[in-house]
Amino acid sequence: MSDWSTRGQYDWHTPEGIAQLQERLRPKLPWEPNIDLQLKPLAKLLMGKHGLVISATGDGKLAIFYTYSLMRPDTMTIVIAPTNALEDDMNSLQSEHLRRSTQLRGSRLCYPCKRGSSSNG
Repeated sequence: MSDWSTRGQYDWHTPEGIAQLQERLRPKLPWEPNIDLQLKPLAKLLMGKHGLVISATGDGKLAIFYTYSLMRPDTMTIVIAPTNALEDDMNSLQSEHLRRSTQLRGSRLCYPCKRGSSSNG
């Protein structure tokens, strides 16, 4: 299969698919991806399925978004982070493999509102 990033055309959720994910991501990551927490949900997303991950803070859920962006560079991944610290963590994951990132914080977006000005005229 020449285009391995095409959604739904490869059985990423099989043991062989998970092994392929590990092989393709390993050179791009500074850590070894966790199979159950990161690669299995990633496989579902790559196949166009929904996923739900419930895990403790610091377990590596953020890596699922990051690795999806690495596997699908032709797509845009939008992550809404509930805290500035999580946003900072997301931006710290930037590498030579994933350089595009924009950080929009509520404090910046609402600046005109705080000044009492209106964008409606």
